[in-house]
Amino acid sequence: MEYRSNDIHYNEPNKDGDTALIWASCKNLPDIVDILLTKPGINIKHTSNNGNTAITVARTDNTGKRIKERLEQAQKNDVLQQNPTEQLRSFINAAKENDVGTLRKY
Repeated sequence: MEYRSNDIHYNEPNKDGDTALIWASCKNLPDIVDILLTKPGINIKHTSNNGNTAITVARTDNTGKRIKERLEQAQKNDVLQQNPTEQLRSFINAAKENDVGTLRKY
């Protein structure tokens, strides 16, 4: 389900597959990232056409590191809010894909 507010599609990707969250992270805009993270249904895990996520495009300067930390915490909270069956399914899929980052959240 896509979140809409006043006809704004927060999870709607552009032609490159970038969402507003990926764009804000890439452009080093922590205030925008924070606002987007408050939106119900915001897709933190969306992958662009180039294989990027909001976490992978975060810059390495201090602001970018803060953005990355916020995104990782939001992603962790998202995992913890799943029901036990969804958590188990996520854990098994992460193990199959050798996704160490997701496995560390458990």
